[in-house]
Order: sequence, then C-alpha cells, then structure tokens
Amino acid sequence: MMSGSLLYVIGLVLLATSHGLVGVTLGAGVAIGASMACTGSAIAMAVAARPVPAAMRSTVLGLVSGAGSLGALIAAPIGQVVAQSFGWRTGVAAFVVLALVMLPAAWFAGRVDRMTLAMPQGTGQDTRARQSAPHCAMYRSWSWHWPISSAACNWSS
Repeated sequence: MMSGSLLYVIGLVLLATSHGLVGVTLGAGVAIGASMACTGSAIAMAVAARPVPAAMRSTVLGLVSGAGSLGALIAAPIGQVVAQSFGWRTGVAAFVVLALVMLPAAWFAGRVDRMTLAMPQGTGQDTRARQSAPHCAMYRSWSWHWPISSAACNWSS
C-alpha cells in the first residue's frame, strides 16, 4: 500500500505539472492508474478485515465501504470548486495535499501483512501472506492475479 500511495502522489504531481500529452498520460494514465490498483477499496477492505475477529468483520467492511463513499461524496465537489475557481492544476494540487495523508495511513495499513492469521483447526502452517503466496500461485485462477495486484503493491510495504 505504501508504494501505491507514493505512486499516487507522484502521478498527481506529474499531472499537475504536465505541459503536454506525455505528462498527462504518464501522470493520470500510468501512475495514477497503477496506484489505484494498489490502494483501491478492495485492498482497503482486505487490510481492514484482517486484524478483526470474524464476528466483527462485516461491520468493519461496512464502515470501510461507507467511509470510501463518504470521501468520494465530499472530495468531488471540493475538487470541482477548487478547479473552477483557481484552475485545474490547482485542483490537482489540492488532491496532492489530500494524497499526502495517504502515506502514513498506508504505512500503518501495510503492517497488517505481518500479522499471523488464526490457524485453521488441526494445521500447523504459517498463514502469513508472504508465506502463502507461492502456494496460491499454483492455482490457475490465482496465478495471473497475484503478480499483477499483490507483488508490486503489498510486498513493498
């Protein structure tokens, strides 16, 4: 998550300072697009669900989903007002400031990967994500998702 948040800030800065199609494509298309894969709501829900007991998991997932929706509800009009009043570059720069808050949050969220999950009954296996990844890679449906979404984003935290 940390690398995704940092890539998001870099993408916004590239977009805000671009003076041509290449800068916009690299900033908004490549950097922000890749960072959304690392910091999207599915990743946030996975991080939030891991440290809580199973009985509270649905409540936590509902809170995370609601917080994401509330953030979009608040940020979109604020961004629109700033962009209309001061120009689109200033609007993007305002989102850079908001994105800087993601960096410490992503650092703390990335530490959840070091937690050991509760072991299934009767097994003595280590269930941390990094130890489970090679096992998951053996399954066909998982083998092409894992390198794209997990390796670049979650392992660097």
